[in-house]
This record gives sequence, structure tokens and C-alpha cells, in this order.
Amino acid sequence: MENTSLAVIKLEVIDNFRYIEKIGEGGCGLVFKAEQISTGKFVAIKTLKIHGGITEHKKKQQLARFERETQLCSEIYHPNIVQLLDKGCSDSGEPYAVFEYVHGETLNSYILRNKYLSASDMANIMGQVLDGLVCAHNKGIVHRDLKPHNIMVSKWGSKNHVKILDFGIGAFFQDFRSIDYQDLTVEQDVLGTPTYSAPEQLRGEPSTVKSDLYSWGLIVIECLTGKPVMGGASIAEVFQKQLMASSVPLPPSIVGHPLASLLRRVLEKNPRNRAENAQTVLEEFDQINFNTLIGDIDRQKNVIADYQDFTVADEIVWSGVTAARKQMTILCLKLNLIVSRGMHLDLETLDTIQKDQLNLCKDIAIRYGGYVSETFMNNLAVYFGYPESSDTDARRAGRTALEIATAVKKRNALLMEQQGISIDIRVGLHTGTVLVQRNNLPEGSVPNMAFDLVYMAASGSVLVSAPAKKLLEPYLEFESVDEIRFSNGCETIETYQLVGERQTEALSSLRPWSADKEMIGRDAEKKTILQLWLNSMESYSSVLISGQAGIGKSKLVYEVKKEIRSVDGRVSECRCFPEHQNNALYPFLHMLRNHCGISGIEDKDIAISRLKVVLEKTGCSVDKTLALLCSWLSIPIPKECAVSQASPEKQKQLLFQTLKQCLLFLDNEKSFLLVVEDLHWLDQTSADFIEYILSDTNEGHYLLLMTARPEFVNPWNLDCLSQINIEILSEDSVKLLVEGSLDGKSVSEKALLYIFERADGIPLYVEELTRMLVDQNYVVLDNGGYDLVEDIDTKLIPSTLQDLLNARLDRLSLAKETAQLAAVIGREFSYELLIKASAKDEATVQSDLNLLLNSDLVYRQRRVKGENYIFRHALIRDATYDGMVSTNRKVVHKNIAETLEKNCNIQKDISLQIIAFHYEQATDFEKSQKYWFDSALVSRQKTGAYLDTVFYLSKALNYVESIQNENEKVESKIRIYNLLGETQLYTSGFTSADVALSLYCFLFFYFLVKIKTINQKSLVALVNS
Repeated sequence: MENTSLAVIKLEVIDNFRYIEKIGEGGCGLVFKAEQISTGKFVAIKTLKIHGGITEHKKKQQLARFERETQLCSEIYHPNIVQLLDKGCSDSGEPYAVFEYVHGETLNSYILRNKYLSASDMANIMGQVLDGLVCAHNKGIVHRDLKPHNIMVSKWGSKNHVKILDFGIGAFFQDFRSIDYQDLTVEQDVLGTPTYSAPEQLRGEPSTVKSDLYSWGLIVIECLTGKPVMGGASIAEVFQKQLMASSVPLPPSIVGHPLASLLRRVLEKNPRNRAENAQTVLEEFDQINFNTLIGDIDRQKNVIADYQDFTVADEIVWSGVTAARKQMTILCLKLNLIVSRGMHLDLETLDTIQKDQLNLCKDIAIRYGGYVSETFMNNLAVYFGYPESSDTDARRAGRTALEIATAVKKRNALLMEQQGISIDIRVGLHTGTVLVQRNNLPEGSVPNMAFDLVYMAASGSVLVSAPAKKLLEPYLEFESVDEIRFSNGCETIETYQLVGERQTEALSSLRPWSADKEMIGRDAEKKTILQLWLNSMESYSSVLISGQAGIGKSKLVYEVKKEIRSVDGRVSECRCFPEHQNNALYPFLHMLRNHCGISGIEDKDIAISRLKVVLEKTGCSVDKTLALLCSWLSIPIPKECAVSQASPEKQKQLLFQTLKQCLLFLDNEKSFLLVVEDLHWLDQTSADFIEYILSDTNEGHYLLLMTARPEFVNPWNLDCLSQINIEILSEDSVKLLVEGSLDGKSVSEKALLYIFERADGIPLYVEELTRMLVDQNYVVLDNGGYDLVEDIDTKLIPSTLQDLLNARLDRLSLAKETAQLAAVIGREFSYELLIKASAKDEATVQSDLNLLLNSDLVYRQRRVKGENYIFRHALIRDATYDGMVSTNRKVVHKNIAETLEKNCNIQKDISLQIIAFHYEQATDFEKSQKYWFDSALVSRQKTGAYLDTVFYLSKALNYVESIQNENEKVESKIRIYNLLGETQLYTSGFTSADVALSLYCFLFFYFLVKIKTINQKSLVALVNS
């Protein structure tokens, strides 16, 4: 029988206390609410519940422990720890302890009621808890059972105040008012609740201050996500999670935030590596800006916003099964530090730097939803599809590999400069079917093969197996690599080297701030285009979308592409850029390089081999077309290939026919959408090629989708081409767009009318104006909706979209200088060129780029060997460029031209044209004419590129008079007219007046130089002959 005199409250009064009600009961104790008779104050009384039948020795042991623990509590005085007021024994000898009674609710109840806590609310509560731990730890006291049930939250005025309960006796008294699986406790030897206990506690090792910090870290995450980190359906499952070697999972949304770094240290499962000083942790915690963490932090089910549109279905969640076969993509990496000769760094410094780089890799993997295993030496494994799988596992793994490669490359440059250390990283990626057992990381051939790929990979590269490449090919670019032998010595696998993401991936899935919003006011246009897409299954179709800048053409195209991809349609995309208007066929040749896998390939034999494969696959004659394509792709023509002697027109027709075959018939099994954006920057040869595609409608089942601004006059009056003109948004559509930009909250009529009248129904203007009004507190949140303030000064509001964009750029502070440098380079720019052209150090440029990315001003296109960036909208680039002072703009153009002269990191012919353009804009016409002439020489080597050669020569001729030295000027004229006349012979024939004029000028300057005098009658007679 139990002694339950207090349990049933037989004695209503003990000493100076009157019992009111029982408020808690555990396996070994009871908690009562009572009134102190002398003061009338409420108190909480805790007492042992001694079971009948226990031995006298065991009873004495419990009483001694109770006495020792209450003595410890009596030594702690802190506003965030419940205070021990008194202790004593009842008439029957049962010990009790009297604590202050705390009004409010447990943190567990507070979290359940609110679903999750804001970052600022969590910081307030958990900062107080940490402050209490500092006090206790300074007294040498460890709580051992810190959990949300032992933390009381009460309101003091407008703020929450916290009290920690059960300090030192949590193993004996539990608050069981809310009983669920998170409350599972183990009696006898394990002190604490497994869900919140440190691993060493569950192994039966002594609790230390580090154990409390581990529990505190778990509660911090639970506050933010609303659910326990180490929950489970049984004690065994919780134990298994806690004792697994893998790191405690952090919410992807906080990775990269300073809070993540702190949590990672307090949640180290190995206590030797865990933070050990609560005071130090508190000081760091107080320095964190929690205002930068907003919204629902829990993103575990939709691990990254980039892919929300692609993860609607196919989620597989554990549901009571013990094992299952699942497809999984596994990323493995190896990271080494290499110290330069002559540098001497101590082992601790090297170890710290290496851990920091591995933590960077972990952070990136977690951010993309990967499950990170425990680090083994300098190796790391990341599982995509564990414990939950989705249809984007491989895609997220590929993005993670690229992100890690580019991030390490950036750090490598800084470490080499600062410490003389380089980073050697190798990554392997493999997809396969694994047998997954609940709470056990997958093992077997698939993870082993991923590790084999790591050790076969070259330094700084990402090696991908054929199964993974097949899933990633729509989004990423690859190069073929020789087959490698698997570790069992018998099996060989086909492998590929990851090059980078396709431009369509960078522009589509890294969406700007409005791309993940619902498309407003364009449903009819979208329906029309999709109907044309359906029609293209039977016969060829094409459509031109026309509309002013910022009207939403790209958004409409984005939605169409997303819809077509959802039904397994193939999408290829290219776009025109203003800086490439003088580069013949740039958008299509760029697309062809990507399709053939030869972008950035320096080995001509590899490039030619891959080009042959594509030509054969698409049914082109290699003998007739290889030399032609090589000349246009700036690949040295193989000696065995004969250069065509056909007429220029026939060579042009053959080139167009070959390009069309290669671009439109790479995959005959899938329906096909070809997107060409921004035709207003189209070069003339590309315009001719599009006309060729539009005119040749005999074969192919595809849709050609093009976009342009109104200044582009449609030159193709063909029945197969439809045109859709995009109009401005209606007032109702603007209302929906504004509300969507403000997370669906209501907006007052006054604010809506103000935005509608100023933004002219242009979506980009609406979004930017709304953002600016909110940022500047002209539109404020009031009673759950947004309203326009009364005293708004309209003079401070930019009156045009360009002024609005310039005002936004002004708020970038020093990063604006980097944005302007990028804008001078062009709408797209490489990281490498930006770094080399900038006067800032690399770390500062990286910081500026991050600010531009976070401000949604630019996109990033990841490449293993270097990133490219693209301004989100041409108007943003134009506003940045036009906002520069003209003298400064010229200086920057010249700086870029000189940088390109020293570092030609682009295809040679493209580089020459770009250098010529930048010198032209810098008004250094002498150098500009030199590079225009060199561009003509290179263009002349391209079979059939006569018109482009004439164009470059005419540009050179325009600036030849700027040459200061008279002899050099005349020599230049001779070279220009000689090449001009020779080229015009191919295009116009001997009887052309242009040829005669070029020949006349050539002979005139030639004789002027050679014989210093000239007889004009003789020269005219010679020309006439």
C-alpha cells in the first residue's frame, strides 16, 4: 500500500500552508497549489510520493536525494528561476519543499497555442532561460531535465517573463499536465526526458553544464518550428535519434544565419566538441539580430522555396514501416587544405579553418533539404530523399553540388590571399535504389559508389554518375568523362563532369520576389499560348508576345514554361542581350554550345568529337557540315575536312538548315518549346535565321515562342505566326497584384488608388512602387491591413519607373558602385571579370553581390569553374547604367576594355567585339577601330559570314581617322579596303559598285604608300579595267 495522505489531501493544513488543489503528479512525486496562511500568497508545494513495499534502504536513498536537491535549490537566487521558499516534513515524516507559485502557462502549452514562436519572441524567452542557466552553472548546479514543461511563461505588462521550474529535482517531479509522446521519461538510472536529454545522459554518463546547453538548443529550435526536434513514437525511437552519429538537423531557413552557427556548437552530440560555457553562449546569443528571421521557420516539408512549384506530389513519408526501397540521390565530398610552401600555420588554426569549410558545406546542404551525416575525417555524405523523398531530390542535390563548388571557389581565393591556403574539394553525385530502415542511414552500393566518384574526381570538380545525370540533364550542363571502375573491381560506370546550370534554370527557378506569386491578369494570353502548344503537336506553330518593358512578358513565358514542363514537354530557351547585338547568331550558337556540351571546352578534339555526335544524332551530314559549324563556333577546322566552295547564299542556307536540325531535333521523342526572348536586341543574322525557321514549316512539331518590346517591328508577315500584344493591368488586377505582394493582406482603397494612378498598370512598376512605399513607411500595416499614411510627401516619391529603380539603387550604399560596374559590362556578367575589373577587394565584391542577390536585382547562374550573373530585368540594368555620370561611365568602359585585353576569358571572337565596343563607348576610337578590324579578320574565317565581316569593317572605317600617326592611318585604310573589297566580291560579284569603290580606295592608298605619288587618270583606268 502507498502512503497517500498528501495525495488525497487528507490533511488540508500543514504548518503554515493550506492545500487547494493538486496541479501535477509524476512517478515519484506530487505538486500542489497551496496558500500561505500568514500572507495569503499562493505557493507550490512538492513532496515525495513514497511507494509501499520499497525497501528501507531505497526509501532512505530517495529521502537523501530529495534533501540534497532542495539544498541545492536554496542556493539559487535569480529572477528567471523559481525560488525555494521553505522546506520541511509532515507529521508522518514526508518531506516537502515550498516554491513560489508561478502564474501563467508552461512553454510547451505556449508553443502549442501559438503553433510556433516568432524569432523575437523566442529570443526573449530563451535568453531569459539561458540567463537562469548561467546563474545555476556558476553555483555548480545542473538542471538535467530542461524542457518546455519545466519553463513557465507569464505576462509582466506587455512582455513575457520566464521562470525555470524543478531545478535539480527534475528527475523526481514532472509536470504531466500535457501528456504525449514528447513526455516519455525513463525511471531509475536515466535522469531527464529523452526527447530533450543530451546523448551522454542517455548513455548513463554524468550530466554536465554541457547537457543543459544541449537541451536549451533543442528547445530553441522547437520554439521556432513548433515541434520537437527529437520526437518519436516510442522511447526506443527517441533514443535511436539521440544516439545516432548524425548531426542534429537545423531548420533550413536559419542556415546561414548567426543563430545556426551558435546552435551547431551547443548541439554537438559529442560533448567534447560542445560549447561548455553558458555565459559565453549568452553573450553571443544577445549579439544576434533576430529581426532578420521572419515568418514560419519550419521548412522541413518544403525544404527550399525555389522548388515549391515542382514538389506538389510524390512526397513519401514514413508511416509505420520498418524498411522500404527508395530512390535516393547521395552527394559525397572530400575537402583538404593545402598550405603554400613557406607558410607555417599551427595545427589548431588549420583544424579550425577545415571545420569552418566543412560547416559551410553542411549549411548549404541543409539549406537545400539534404540530410547531412556526421563528418568522417575530411569526408561528408549528404542524402537527398531521406527520411522523406520528393520528386526534386536529384535536382536539389545537383544545385547543392554547384553551390558548394562555387562557394568553396570564392573562399579559396580569399584564403589564398590571406593565409596562403588553398582548398582542394572533390564531389561525387550518384542516384540509385537503396534499402532504407527506419532511423538508420542507408548503406550499401549506392553510397559506396558516390564515395568512389569522389576519389575519382579531379580537384575542384563534381563527378556525376549516368543515372544522376539523366535526372539532372534538363537543368544542368555536363561534359563526358571516361568510364571508371567501381570499387568491387567488376563493374564500370559511365560518368560525367558537372559544368554548371543551364541559363533557363538560373532564370526560372531562382525566381525574383514576384515569380512565386500568382500571375495576375494574363490568364487569357496564357490560355491562347497553351492552345497553340497543343496545336503544335499536329503542326508547327509560332507566336510573338509584344509589350513594353516591365509589362510582364517574362512572367507570362515563365508560367507557360512551367505548365509545359509539368506535362514532360521539353523547353529550350535563349535570349538576346544588348551587348551582343553585333555578334552574329549569338543566342543560337550559345544554345548550340550548351546542347553539344562544348561550352568552355578548350580541347578541340573533345569539342569536335561531341559536335560529330550531335550532327549524327540529328541526321546531318558530318562531311558537309562539320567544317561549317567549326568555323562559326571558333573551333579549328580539322585538316581532313574540306572547306565548302559553294556560293555565300548556299553556305548560309546550309548553315541555317544544320542549326535548325541541331537545335530542334535533338530529342524527337518529346514535344518541344523553343523560347527566344528580347528580339529588340536581335542581330541581323539571327533575324534571318528566325525567318528561315518560320518559312520552313514542312517538318517538326514544336512551338516557337518569342518576346519583344513594341519598338521591334515584326518583319515576318506569315500565317503561321500569331502576335499577342500585352496590355496594362486593370485596376482590379493591380489590386490583386498589390495584395499578393503584401502576403495577401488587405489594402485600403486610398493606397490602391495611389499605386494604380502612379504605376500606369505596369506590373514591374506596381511591385517596385509597393515595395518602396512599404520600405519607406508610406504604406503601413494597421489592424491587419495596409493603409496609406496621411502626411505623405508626393515630392519624395519617384515619378517614373526608372527614377524608382534609381532610388532603390541609391539605398544600396557602397554596393551601388559594384552594380554600376556590372551594368557597364552588360546585362549578363561573369564573376571573374567583375572581380578583375573592380578596384575593391574580392571579399567586398562578394558582399556587394550578396546584397544585389538578396535585393532581387540580379540572378546567379552557378558554374563549377565560375559564376555568371544576370540583371533580373533589362530596366534594372538600364537604370543602373543610365544613372552613372557620363565621364565616370567612360572611365569604367575603358577599365573593362583594358581588363579584357589582359584577361580574355571569353571566346576569342566575342572578346574582340566586346573590347571594341567598350573602347568605342570610352571614346578611345583608335583602339576601337583596331579591335573592330580584328573582329572582321576572325569573322572572315567563318564560312559564309560575309555580311558580318562587312559590318565590322565599316565600324573600323568609321574610326580610322582617329589614328594619330599618318603612316599607320594609311596602312590601316589599305588593310580595311583590301579585306572589304575581297569580302564584297563574294557577296556582290565583280560588277558591283561597292566592290569598285573598295578597290579604288585600296589602290589609291596602296600607291600613295608605295610610290608616294599617284596619277589619278591611271588609277581610274586601272579600276575601270
